[in-house]
Amino acid sequence: MKKDNGKIWDESLPHITLETYDDLKRNKISSPRTKTHDNSISEYDFKNRILDALSIGNIKSKSFESSYFYLDLTNEYYTSPVTEMLNDLNLEIKTVLNDFQIIVKADPSFVHNYLEKKNKIPKKITNNIKRIDCLKGEDKLGDNLLQLMQQDSNSTRTFNISIKLIDNLSDEEELEFNKIVSQHIEREINPKHFPRSKQFICGSTAKRILEISEFPFIKKISIVPKIKPQEYRSGELVYSKGSYKIIRNDDVPTICVIDSGTSENFKDYCALQDPYLFDNPYDYDDHGTRVSSIASFGEDLINKKGLLEQKAKIISFKIDDSSQDKYVPLDEAVMNAIEEYRDLTSVFCLSYNYLDDIDPEERLDIVKVLDRFIQENNIILVNSCGNIDLFVAYLQKNNYPEYLSAHPVLCPSEAKNVFSVGSICRYSTSEKCIVSYHTRIGLHPIFLSSDMDKYLFFKPDVSTFGGNDELIIEKESENIQSIAMSPELEIGVINNCGDIVNVSGTSFSAPLIALCFARLYDTYHYNNSETYKAILINKTIRGEVNNLPFFYLLNTSKITECNDGIYLNFEAEVTPKYRSEDGSKTYTLECKTVEFYVPQEAEGIDIITVHSNNHIFQDLRKFNTRLVVEIVKSNGVTAKKSHGTASQNCANTYARYTFKRDYVGVWKIKVHVETRRLPSELLKTLSVRFGISVRINVKDEYKDNLYDLYMKVLANTKTKENRRVKKISYKTIDNLTQQPENLTITT
Repeated sequence: MKKDNGKIWDESLPHITLETYDDLKRNKISSPRTKTHDNSISEYDFKNRILDALSIGNIKSKSFESSYFYLDLTNEYYTSPVTEMLNDLNLEIKTVLNDFQIIVKADPSFVHNYLEKKNKIPKKITNNIKRIDCLKGEDKLGDNLLQLMQQDSNSTRTFNISIKLIDNLSDEEELEFNKIVSQHIEREINPKHFPRSKQFICGSTAKRILEISEFPFIKKISIVPKIKPQEYRSGELVYSKGSYKIIRNDDVPTICVIDSGTSENFKDYCALQDPYLFDNPYDYDDHGTRVSSIASFGEDLINKKGLLEQKAKIISFKIDDSSQDKYVPLDEAVMNAIEEYRDLTSVFCLSYNYLDDIDPEERLDIVKVLDRFIQENNIILVNSCGNIDLFVAYLQKNNYPEYLSAHPVLCPSEAKNVFSVGSICRYSTSEKCIVSYHTRIGLHPIFLSSDMDKYLFFKPDVSTFGGNDELIIEKESENIQSIAMSPELEIGVINNCGDIVNVSGTSFSAPLIALCFARLYDTYHYNNSETYKAILINKTIRGEVNNLPFFYLLNTSKITECNDGIYLNFEAEVTPKYRSEDGSKTYTLECKTVEFYVPQEAEGIDIITVHSNNHIFQDLRKFNTRLVVEIVKSNGVTAKKSHGTASQNCANTYARYTFKRDYVGVWKIKVHVETRRLPSELLKTLSVRFGISVRINVKDEYKDNLYDLYMKVLANTKTKENRRVKKISYKTIDNLTQQPENLTITT
């Protein structure tokens, strides 16, 4: 290693040449993104290529020496033959690019010794490898960045870039690589390190970007994606400050709102105001205050009442400020907020999204990171699904509501473990749901491997009141047109000045759902976040938009009440169980069984299942576990599903099952976990959390006796011996009892 003007260089690294850069600009260099895996590498090529890779990808420091290079495999990276090959060569997977392409770390001395001892390389090594190479710098550039660099004919333009390191770094590696990159970009424009998301952001020229990209520990360099709040404002005044009244209440749950801060006027309703990376916690964009007001006062603002009662306290976590030249990646901000405040609340609300022009690979990476982080921390992250531009909606108005599904939800609301929220008009009813003209529906094509996937992997998860627009053109001048606002369809919020004004957008439906979750957490004490999701979804009405499932919630203030049926909720965690058969070691996942009594007064049963697991594949289209729910009556007959959004083969994170009541007695829910293409090495560390919410729908003539029926259900729901259940929490949501019943099902 040598130092040059404060920069650290590795002399073994092949630095980019002007000729290579000229070729890149003329589009002569193309990224090898094709996936063909027919031919394995020869023994001769294997020896030559791995020696080159060890040399070119070598990093030396005081504490370690390692080489990092790229493998193109003939089999999926998680299969047993590949695992054996990696173990024989002592290679460690650092980053999975896709099922067949990985970046690995090697111990140079170990590989050299291995080659010296082997006169002939075993087929089990070469048969699993198609190509060995150092990932070239241009292959690490995002598509959007590459296109802009090709257009920069004079090589003078400055690009705002995000530099991400490879994954699964040890503490020593992370410390060393952060030092190298920090010194390399210290003279770039506004360099900033974000340690949680393992990325650096700065402004740099094309030539410098290519130099940085040659470091073997760099995973991806892409254009910094833009973030945006999801709101529309009419600005029409509903109540001026002082003309409405607020009832303060300190005995309320807490929600962490990750937004642009809150105003000084709003501090009385905040548990705390965290400025994060900014000079102060105050809201200079007049967005965070508006979002926080919905989270705090809920339905009173939705209905534009003159008397507001506080329903939640706010932890304001500031991530945006137009008055300061600072940029914070959403994934970095979310992870910091959760890490800082997860002991104070389990509910986090984000009403910002990345714009749709985000680099596709960057999009996948953000979703993967957040999915894993949310699952590990067992919390709820509510996120606006994103808005369609009103002028775009106006041009497609005649094709409403079909055009909504042509605009997929925005990142990061597409993540499986992020609770995505859409918007409906405040005049929606149980008979007729008016989906807001601006709300997005569906998933981006990169998350769908087939046309049928859009019916399984659907978003948003739930929609509620977020205002609407009439989509009428308002002429401002001869050449400029805009969409006229529709105050009568919008909802109320409190702005920075303390006035109540009209707005619309998914920015404001998200905090209303966050308030619902806060109420559930404040009332009940389950362990799994999935259980709370199942309860909330079971309170929704199911509809369809363009044949896609669409769940919407109307009675948000009654989320903890039981006036439409009897609710029973179960949760469990499934972990692998070791067993040995004929000397072989296998791991299986036990079936969990819970039971409930269905009375004569019932007319049907709705069941919502929600689950998550601790393994996130790089290819997010492969949800590698799924719940298989089987309903068995005590007479031994398996219930047939009458209708619903999910079958036993549904691969979504949650599913809805609906059954007709055709048997009075004990019904059992048998929950199996199926794994899809999950190797045994991962299976033995797999953990699946799930929550189940059962709603026993009661005939109208018996709804006045819900409490008595509820007690009847509990009295007849009994455990049986020799069941394969260690402990499952069994509670009910029922505002008729002061404390929820808590039965424990044990072996």
